[in-house]
Amino acid sequence: MSEKLKAKLEIRMKKINDILKILENEDGTKFSAKAFKKNKNLVLDIEAKDLAGLQACLNSYIEKIKLIKKLMETEL
Repeated sequence: MSEKLKAKLEIRMKKINDILKILENEDGTKFSAKAFKKNKNLVLDIEAKDLAGLQACLNSYIEKIKLIKKLMETEL
């Protein structure tokens, strides 16, 4: 059995609690990810089976965060 790849991404941002209400933890076949608040940072802890899974997870969460921020800035 091979070791999993691990990554931690910390992003300093405002309105972390609002973003965390929308973001969900993921537990899939290629990767698992947990999002949480640490001080003034949004933290993503990621474990992946391979480099492709790690990249897919990072890209997915970054795009979700960008979309959430854009929606929060838009008056509905």
